[in-house]
Amino acid sequence: MRMKKNYVTIVSLLIICIAAVIYAASSRNTQQDPQRLHPYVNPADLQSITIARDKLSLELVPRGTEWYMQVRNSLIAVEADAMLKLLEFINTATIVRRITRKPDTYSRFDLTDETALIITLQTDKERSTLYIGTSKDQTFQFVRLPDNPAVYMASKNLDTGPEPWRWYYRRVLQYAPETLDHILYDCNQQTLFLQRNAESGKFTARDVPEGQTAADLGQLAAYFNDLSVADYVPRAGAPKAIELATHTLYFTDGSFATLRFLDKDEEQDMPPFLHITFGGAEPTDEKLRYAKEISNRYVFSLSWIDKSKYQKPCEDFFSDPAAEGTDPAPAN
Repeated sequence: MRMKKNYVTIVSLLIICIAAVIYAASSRNTQQDPQRLHPYVNPADLQSITIARDKLSLELVPRGTEWYMQVRNSLIAVEADAMLKLLEFINTATIVRRITRKPDTYSRFDLTDETALIITLQTDKERSTLYIGTSKDQTFQFVRLPDNPAVYMASKNLDTGPEPWRWYYRRVLQYAPETLDHILYDCNQQTLFLQRNAESGKFTARDVPEGQTAADLGQLAAYFNDLSVADYVPRAGAPKAIELATHTLYFTDGSFATLRFLDKDEEQDMPPFLHITFGGAEPTDEKLRYAKEISNRYVFSLSWIDKSKYQKPCEDFFSDPAAEGTDPAPAN
């Protein structure tokens, strides 16, 4: 009787131990970190990134901490946000679940060699590739790897592609505010000389009509530094259009940049354009040198032209002291 009781006790203990082991293993599986879509890659180790879809391809290359598009024998600066989104996806996206292992279903997920977005990362040690696809309603992001037939759902979406407009650095005319010496501003009726106050850094009209004062122009100088373009168009294919305004910025290093704003052509379905031409001395500022180089090869389309910034009427540059000091008439 005692042996039977001991046997039952031993069996019970074994069952409890097995259950504990199963529970512990299950807990580890449910609490483990999600599987990365791609091993972490240090951006400093990257030598290039190629992004391709079908026959369209572009190459991104680093120069120090900056990234550029390699276009023939020249480089075009890349928008930082676009680069950050790409690296974030590569380094933080995880696998949600496996969808299928059948290659004949790749077309359903835009993961064929012709339809997938193919991202290739090159470091000094290895090359890796990701195939990126989407669902037909653009809701989910699907991925596959070159040596793995499985299709996986990713935890994040990546909205990018090999089209250059997705990557262009938008603010092509960048400079330190203190290097802008004066501006010749075209206000249609005449060209005004806008001078910079050394203490405040603000610009005001130099030649003020009698009986008026120079108006506070606020952040007018910053409007040119913050000018954002939509696309780059080779100068050889620059469209002909009506010129709306021309402004010339003179810098303390003796260089200057002339900005010509061209009107849109609705009949030809052409957006407004910006032509930038440099002259004078060679810019000493690195960003201005880049702006000169890129402007020698391209003109820039604009989403629109803000008239309050780039087509201000002449009267906005002056104010009438008598009108400013007059109290409004009392209401009846």
